[in-house]
Amino acid sequence: MKQFLRAVLLSVLFICSVPKAKATQEQNQLVFDRVKTFINDQAIDSIYAMLTDDFKKKVPAETFKGFMIGSIFPLGKIDKATLVQYKDGVSTYNVDFATARQSVMIAGNDDGKISGLRFKPVTDATAVPRKDYKAATTNPLKTVFDKSIDSIATEYISLKNTVGLQIGVWKDEKTYTYGYGETAKGNGKIPDANTLFEIGSITKTFTGTLLAYYVNEGKIQLSDPIIRYLPDSVAANKGLKGITIQMLSNHTSGLPSVPLNMDMSEQAELNPYKGYDRAKMYSFLESYSNTMQPGQQYGYSNLAVGLLGTILEDISGLAYEQMVKKVIADPLDMEHTVQHIMHDDINANITSVYNEEGKEVQMWDFDVIAAAGCLRSTMSDLLRYAAANIEPSKKLGKAMQLAHTKTYDKGTDDVGLGWHFISAKGNTLLWHNGGTGGSRSFLAFDPKKRFAIVVLSNSAESVDETGIQLIKLMLR
Repeated sequence: MKQFLRAVLLSVLFICSVPKAKATQEQNQLVFDRVKTFINDQAIDSIYAMLTDDFKKKVPAETFKGFMIGSIFPLGKIDKATLVQYKDGVSTYNVDFATARQSVMIAGNDDGKISGLRFKPVTDATAVPRKDYKAATTNPLKTVFDKSIDSIATEYISLKNTVGLQIGVWKDEKTYTYGYGETAKGNGKIPDANTLFEIGSITKTFTGTLLAYYVNEGKIQLSDPIIRYLPDSVAANKGLKGITIQMLSNHTSGLPSVPLNMDMSEQAELNPYKGYDRAKMYSFLESYSNTMQPGQQYGYSNLAVGLLGTILEDISGLAYEQMVKKVIADPLDMEHTVQHIMHDDINANITSVYNEEGKEVQMWDFDVIAAAGCLRSTMSDLLRYAAANIEPSKKLGKAMQLAHTKTYDKGTDDVGLGWHFISAKGNTLLWHNGGTGGSRSFLAFDPKKRFAIVVLSNSAESVDETGIQLIKLMLR
């Protein structure tokens, strides 16, 4: 399965603007049956033609095509589909593909069009077996808070396809960390605050902070057109006209989630960004045709943030990892936030990583898309990073404040520079999650309530629900 595409696209592909006259279950069934046929025939254009105009505005054709080719078609043909729920115009099906089960949510309309569509791996308790033993933990279980954390953590770590978990909380100048499971299957070593994990797309918040820093240094402006920083052969492409630096960071550039000239083979899937270099990226951008007006719609894009990273490298004269070290990691005493594993002392406490089936896979390597997800870090470092965002240091204060400024707030998508905004119980939090072929992460903080939570896992099983439950705990 194309896990890397699914991980980055699932959170943005369900655009459900259900009409006032909500479709009946019978109407949704007719729409679903057509989609099923088109999926089995791999008829991308036919599926895209069924989307409403509003859906198409929010999900460009290239993004949709990349998602279907990279994530859905490799699952094989649909063998069976069972209606699970119909509610408020939306039908949810458990769909058995040849190689996996997906939860598919679909909303139609009177014209037989699709106003909402979402594919998500089925990961409920019936689909993912539970362990027949209790995972080891460093949680002392002494306080009510300890026990509440344990209850949340157990829901995740008891799943049979999970291996190790670290939960961290920063509150009132204090940090609390809890380890569960193992850093590698069978080694008996519980992850601690200094265990190195892949953090995936949380890297994008570092990139947003770097951008803000260099804006304050006068080296670049958010309103600058990106073609100013591209080779002449690429800058000549009219399809890139109108895209600004800011749009690369807040996902409104219109660029697809991943470049369509990436290697989509099964072997490449194991380490999808390795070997994708500047030459390949520029080759894609030279012929890119934008299907929507830049700045008008949100569309999550690893390519855009990767391109932003290369531009920042050019204006700073530093490689991405060096920028992170100089601007963020060193000032905040984040000793173990890196792209490349170079030191034996770090390597001794790094996790092995596991896919959604619980099988060990390799960590990802990044080239030109590094700024979108290359970093590895520890709970200790990320809690320092989160605390600095709540209490900005003198050196990074202005940069973090700029990164926290909303640059796009249409519909349900509120974005700063790298950071996303969510509301919970009347409070506004900044957050980001991350995913690779064998890791998941979640970081959120509330600048007014002054707390932060971080979740790190060495399994591809999502930790988003764990993060959400921790936020609810902190807001009680």
